[in-house]
Amino acid sequence: VWPRLLPALVQALPHAGDAIAANPQFQQLVAQVAAAYAASDPDAALAWARQWLVGDGLDSALLAIVGSLAQKSPDRATQLLGAIQDPLVRASAVDEIAMVLAPVSPDAAFAWAQALPEELRIEGAKSSLDTLAEKDARAAQREFLRFRALIVGSEPPANSSTPTIETLGDTAAAIAERLAATDGP
Repeated sequence: VWPRLLPALVQALPHAGDAIAANPQFQQLVAQVAAAYAASDPDAALAWARQWLVGDGLDSALLAIVGSLAQKSPDRATQLLGAIQDPLVRASAVDEIAMVLAPVSPDAAFAWAQALPEELRIEGAKSSLDTLAEKDARAAQREFLRFRALIVGSEPPANSSTPTIETLGDTAAAIAERLAATDGP
């Protein structure tokens, strides 16, 4: 449905008045359209979302755009992280990028997580390890200590919503559980 509706909606939006553009339902529609648009043209979706959305609506659209961009250019997707205001949505965007990088190259995922701003580094490392554990528990086991060292060196501020080193135990348990399942009788 979206591929047929997108061209008409994109053309109609510039004609919407200020009262319509400020309507929360309209904002929600624009965020959904931007998310759908992101799959076919992330650059156009980004320009469009920035033109029409603010606050939570923009964050939601940026999350969808990051997810689409991560498939094509993880570096460009990473650049958008700073534009996302809500820390929980930003953490979800980090997860989206990690899900693309970690299964393909643990080395690239490690370098990417290491290069993230300090407040996102733990989330990036943990998401990379979690994703890797889902795809290849043995590889996650091999990478665990390297990522652990990165996480230990990047403890977030006390008031941060970022996962702390304690959450790494959950990741270790998940890796052990997946190993046990693959090594079963």
